[in-house]
Amino acid sequence: MSVRKRKWKTSRGVECEAWVVDYIDQQGERRLKTFDTKKEAEAWKIEALHEVKQGTHTPASVSKTVEEAAEHWISNAEAEGLEISTIKQRREHLRVHIKPFIGGEKLSVLTMPRISQFDVDLRDNGRSPAMRRKVLVSLKAILTHAQSRGWIAQNVARGIKVKSDERNAKGPLREGYDFPTKAELRTIMRTPGLFQRSPSAVPRTGS
Repeated sequence: MSVRKRKWKTSRGVECEAWVVDYIDQQGERRLKTFDTKKEAEAWKIEALHEVKQGTHTPASVSKTVEEAAEHWISNAEAEGLEISTIKQRREHLRVHIKPFIGGEKLSVLTMPRISQFDVDLRDNGRSPAMRRKVLVSLKAILTHAQSRGWIAQNVARGIKVKSDERNAKGPLREGYDFPTKAELRTIMRTPGLFQRSPSAVPRTGS
């Protein structure tokens, strides 16, 4: 891997410069990644070199977003004929909880600390521990699906867990732990198109 400075002029004659990491990935493909500073490029180079040696590197240029991987995961579930209730729950988790926070992020940049921060974001935005656990299960499944398609080399969410609340574990059902809170239900109901039936769910009529 090498780090070099690149200079160029825009169509208006403005001079620009950036730092480029030029490297070969584990598949033998030449890749380039650009940074604003040499420090950022050098730091990324060290991390990428380790990932390439471990066979876990995913180039950002070919990486799908979390939302794209999730949509493919859901479409695959529809094609396999999973229950409508299961499809609805997966779409709910994507549209209400995953997409607003990390939906646009590339799979290649996800790390365990980023997934931990995602859980913190859910908590700080009113998601209950029960809901956070369910959403994390869906995210892990999305990343496992992406890994099976070769879009990522590892599931960085696998080791992340939401701490259980053991208080009154054998007591009555509790809002926010055993079922969604009122705030979560309002968020779900406000999500446009959440309960629209997918084309594959529409029953066919005989001719």
